[in-house]
Order: sequence, then C-alpha cells, then structure tokens
Amino acid sequence: MNLQRFVPKIIKQLDHYLLIHYPTIWQSRIHNVLYAVFATNLILGGLAMLMPVNLDERPDFDTWIWTFFIVSVTYLVIWMIHVGRFNIFKQYGKRPIGDEYLNFFLHLLSVALIASTMFAFSFIYDQKVRNYVPNAELAQDINALNLGAAFFPVGNYNYRMAEGNDTSKIIYLYNYHNFNSFGSDNFWDKIENKNASYGYYEEILEEPNPYPDSVFPDTCRQDKSKYGINCPNYAKIIFNQKKSRAEQLELINCFLKTAKKYGKTLDCSAESVLNKFNANDNYSYRLVQDQIQFQFVNGVQSTINNIIRRKSDRNFLHEKDFWHFMWYMCFYITLIFMIYRNVRRRDFTLSVVSGIVIMVVSGIFLALTRTYRETEVFTFYFMIYCGLLIGTIAIFFKRNHSWFNAACLNLVVVVTPFMPLFYYESNGGSNNDAFHDWEIAGFVIFFLLLQVFFKRLYTTLWALPEK
Repeated sequence: MNLQRFVPKIIKQLDHYLLIHYPTIWQSRIHNVLYAVFATNLILGGLAMLMPVNLDERPDFDTWIWTFFIVSVTYLVIWMIHVGRFNIFKQYGKRPIGDEYLNFFLHLLSVALIASTMFAFSFIYDQKVRNYVPNAELAQDINALNLGAAFFPVGNYNYRMAEGNDTSKIIYLYNYHNFNSFGSDNFWDKIENKNASYGYYEEILEEPNPYPDSVFPDTCRQDKSKYGINCPNYAKIIFNQKKSRAEQLELINCFLKTAKKYGKTLDCSAESVLNKFNANDNYSYRLVQDQIQFQFVNGVQSTINNIIRRKSDRNFLHEKDFWHFMWYMCFYITLIFMIYRNVRRRDFTLSVVSGIVIMVVSGIFLALTRTYRETEVFTFYFMIYCGLLIGTIAIFFKRNHSWFNAACLNLVVVVTPFMPLFYYESNGGSNNDAFHDWEIAGFVIFFLLLQVFFKRLYTTLWALPEK
C-alpha cells in the first residue's frame, strides 16, 4: 500500500531536507509521525465533538480506548517497519558522538505520540461531557429544582408525615424537608472554587440575607463555592418566604422548565400541581402514589446526579498511575526496538527465549527452596544480574561472535533500570519516597551507560566475526 499519496507536499519537502542535512533525524521518521498523529487526533477530536451526549448514561471510555488501541498498534507497526529499514551500522560502524541519545529520545517521542491516539477520542469526549453544563449553570438549576421539588411529593423520603392514624396519609407543604436532594452527591465539595468568598448565597439566588451567621450551620459556612445553595436550612428559609400563589407558581414553573432542559417532562401545568394542595387547610395534600410523577422526579434527580458524578470523577490523565504506566510502556517499547536494531535477528530471538527460560527456571528454584522473603528474592535476582553482567563485559575480550554474550548484553540492558530498586529491596527498603528515588536513579544510571557503555558493546559485538 502506497502511503505517500496521503502525505502533503510540505511533509515530502521536509523529508527530503532532513535526508540531506540531518539523516539521523530523518531515519527516525519523527516528521511523518508528527503529521500522522496530528491528523488522526484532529479527526478523532472532531468525531468526539460530534458524538451526542446522553445525560442518563455513563460514557464507556474503556471500549473507545481499546477500539483505538488497534489504530495505535497499526501506526506502531508501520513506523517500526520504516525505521527498521535503516541500518545504523552502515559506513563500517562509524557513528556520530551522542547519536545513541538522539536516536533513543526521537524513538521514545515517536512511540509516545503514537500511543496518544489511543486516548485522544476519550479525553476530548470526556471534556465535552464534563463541560456540557457549566458549573454555575448547573448550580442555578439545582437551586431551582430544590426550591420547586416541594410541590412534587413522591413518597415518605422527602416529607415528614403528619402524626396520628387518621392523618398518616396527609402531608403538608411546609413539612417538606429534603431541600438538598438534588445535590446528594456533594457536588459542591468536588467543584467548589477555593478562592471564592463566602458571599455566594446572594450571588445566585438574588435574595437579601437578613439572617445572622448563626442561621447557617458550620457545613454551610465551609463551602466556598460561588455557585449555589449547598445548605438545606438556607433553602428552607428562601422557600418559606415565597408563600404567595404567584411565587409558588413561579417555583413550580422553574422546576418544570429546568427538568425539561435535562430531557424530563411531566404532562401537567403549574396550576394543576399547586391545586393538589388545599390552601385553606394549611396546604395539606393527601398523598396518593403517583407512579408517573415518581418516575419523573426520580429521573430528574438521576440525571443531575449523573452530571455531578461526571464532573467530579477524576480524569485518567490526572492519575499518577496512568502516567507511570505510560512511561514504562513507551520506554520499554522504545528500548526493545533499539535492541532489535542493534543486534542480529537470531541474537534477538535467542535473547527473548533466554529471558523467558531464566524467569521460569528461577521461579521454580525459588518455589522449591521455599524462598519467599522479598529481601532474599531480590538478592537472588541481583546475583543473576551480576552473572549476566560478567557475560556482557566478556564481549570486549571475545574473538568471535557469540549469541550467548549477545543475550547477556540484551538482558542487562533491559534489566539495568530496575537494578537500583533490586538493591534497595534486597536491603529491606520500605520507605515509599525512597522507593521512588531509587526508581529514578535506575533510569539515570541507564541513560549514563547508554552512550558510553552499551553503545560500545553493541558496536564491538556487531564487528565480531562468526565462527
């Protein structure tokens, strides 16, 4: 398949320029990767923006990630085929100083860019869902729902029932007590503006605050959000001020209008809702189980809570474990590809087989000897590493090429970033902060050895004649 037809002229011109002036950069194909990834992520972003948002269901991001994993793997294979054609040992192994660093980091960047195509769609769609309803607008809607919900009794959960056998099914409008039902997932604590002032009540409700601070419990005072209520007592104060029929109809209309905005409708008017209450009998209401109204109110509450959960859930890009995983994945894909390009294919295959055999045999040995303590296990693997290191250094003294020494070198290169951790654990390390320090030290040691030690070994190994 000729992929050049999809490449614009400017990228072809850049390819020719890099080939003439910067062949090391050219052979990494970083310019082609940048173009392909940018174009792909642009298309995926457009699809994500066109994707409709269903407020009643949680997006299945895992399915999308695994779907576009196929795209990433395809790009990775194409990139490896094109880059692998260039023999780094041409011109009798004469390679510029520092080229191993340049090659490694260009390849690492290429792998990371290709991996980004797995997450572009999910990330953009997640941001679209999170911002589908702005925080301030959502808070205003929650205020309207909380203040109007008293006129939609759906059961005992949101009303205190009157005492006595004869009146057990009678409820009264001003006995409604669950004013914060539409903020039950604690929306406020999760999206609050840490820098906002305490004067957020009037900013949204546009009501004067004639009440002293003692009216508001401590939980209300602690919320610094500028968006809305988060205080059942304050909602009750505002609600009980609106006792005229016009004000009550306005609250009901606001509830119905807000519910319709989120896709929930009830076939009734504000007047019919209010007329269910007997104004002459202190707004009493004989509770009758209304399944349609019950589904309507619960549907609105479920939709609001779904939006709150989506806003408050941590994005996977904010998780340290995600970036930890991505670093190791991209690093070791790059490292294994680097090893593949530095050795003969037979040596690479035998190295993989040798690594598997060592892991299986060592695991059986540890099980048979009942070696379970972490310090003993890590000490055992540290000794294996020292043996492989001896086989690696022997390359400098060999007169003929040996697959055994090549396997030792390849396994040492793979394991070196972990050796400071092995040393730390073999000495009984248990401090998490120290663990991360030793982890970083392993990669620092690897990059120091990459140019001055590993490159010389690979060059020497490649130059050795076969027996």
